[in-house]
Amino acid sequence: MKSIFKLVMLFFFAIPSIAQNQLIVQFEDKVEAKKSIETYNRKQADSFGFKFNKYLSEDFNICLLDVDTTNATIHQSKEKIEQYPGVKYVEINEKVSHRFVPSDSLFSEQWQYNNTGVYGTIDADIDATDAWKISKGGLSVTGNEIVVAVIDGGVN
Repeated sequence: MKSIFKLVMLFFFAIPSIAQNQLIVQFEDKVEAKKSIETYNRKQADSFGFKFNKYLSEDFNICLLDVDTTNATIHQSKEKIEQYPGVKYVEINEKVSHRFVPSDSLFSEQWQYNNTGVYGTIDADIDATDAWKISKGGLSVTGNEIVVAVIDGGVN
């Protein structure tokens, strides 16, 4: 089975913009991320510069890389590191801003979020709009902003 890793920040109620030249990288299970990046920088004589920043998830072997974009764009850097052995998945780190209620013109037809009875039983939904009235996020116990992500293992 080929596993596909997908990270989608704040899936439908966020507006993305590129963060400070960073990539989110998932390495294969047996690859030590920090050493792999150090080896890449030592062996490659190219214009791409990657620096290990921190682990985002040690369990999933996901880390944050800082990227030197002096000689290459963030998109070119993403394409380059995707080709490196041991790299499973790469995504550009994006900042998101909250919109709270989606601007999707078909949102009213997505009954699972707020069912008004047009599509089945009234209130047979997850009460998303009601939840957004109470809280739209906050801080974790360690003071970090809470970010929602969907991690998808792929389809067989």
